[in-house]
Amino acid sequence: MDAHRVPFRDAQHVRDWSVTHGSGFWVGISRALKFWTWHLHLVLPACYNPVPPTLTLVDVGAAIHGMQKEAMTTNRILSDDSDALLFLWTFHHNATVFAYEANADKSKELTLAAAARHTTSAYSSHLHVRTQAVGKDQREVAFERCGYPSNYQVAADWAPPASLCKRTDRIWQTTLDDDFPPEDKGGPFILYAKIDVEAGTPDALAGMSKRLKAHATPLVSVEYAYQWSPEFYKRAAVPLEARGDLAHSLNTTQLRLDALGYDVFLLYGKGSGKVVALVPVMGRFWHPDMEICANRSLFYGNWGSWCWNDVLLVSRAPQHECVREWIRTHFVGAPVEARRARAA
Repeated sequence: MDAHRVPFRDAQHVRDWSVTHGSGFWVGISRALKFWTWHLHLVLPACYNPVPPTLTLVDVGAAIHGMQKEAMTTNRILSDDSDALLFLWTFHHNATVFAYEANADKSKELTLAAAARHTTSAYSSHLHVRTQAVGKDQREVAFERCGYPSNYQVAADWAPPASLCKRTDRIWQTTLDDDFPPEDKGGPFILYAKIDVEAGTPDALAGMSKRLKAHATPLVSVEYAYQWSPEFYKRAAVPLEARGDLAHSLNTTQLRLDALGYDVFLLYGKGSGKVVALVPVMGRFWHPDMEICANRSLFYGNWGSWCWNDVLLVSRAPQHECVREWIRTHFVGAPVEARRARAA
């Protein structure tokens, strides 16, 4: 976790390093978010002593994917496993975990897996699974399945070709602001919220705008994916002059969040992802080439239309300075190989 790091100097440094190491941003190769999450509980002795009794973690899009029977028996967290279970395993009795999963079958599987696995069974009472979608408002929404069994989502304003998707049900959608109003001073302290709902990410962020403005949650991760924009889906390279018209982009997101007082990072995972680097993409560190989903060939080669990247938001509010400093100390900067660090 404490690999020697070289600070990023400016936007050009961020761009040049990132192009060279590009494939480590793609979650199809990198497991950076999983390894970062694995270490997150270490922030407690560093910044929270004693641990707040209302400490809470939120997992939006909490399903287990592609593990079949192993979902109930595994003694380790796999790449497509639920972060809610990882929270239970690493935080133990120190946190309450709220998991949102719109797929009723997956919601039930998650509850059963928490009770069945010996790594989480002692803490399964700390898990609260809600079979709901999370978006920008409270209402009933269409639920659809697209292609593979693990590909399902709340119907977006735009979608892939209709032949790939089948609407199967209607479910209730809530917002994080409604479920955890920041003005409720006696409510839970949400240290971290993970949002992994692909096309629904911008709406889920809009539905927690009050929490973001109040800096009620110091750490938030989201999935920046090709489904943010129909232009990302249509082509692997969106011209620079056309990007200003995108309804949702990493640039517009970082501009808004930077203005609210959040550092914005792309997560990079070296090799298997065990060496995690947080690459700044806000303010003076922003470079147009870091709109990765709009210029995939620069980072990924010829990988077609797919683009999935994890983004971490870190509050700059004074009350969260310890958390921000812990993040910067352990994860921010370009990692240097151990042998080079020793030689230096």
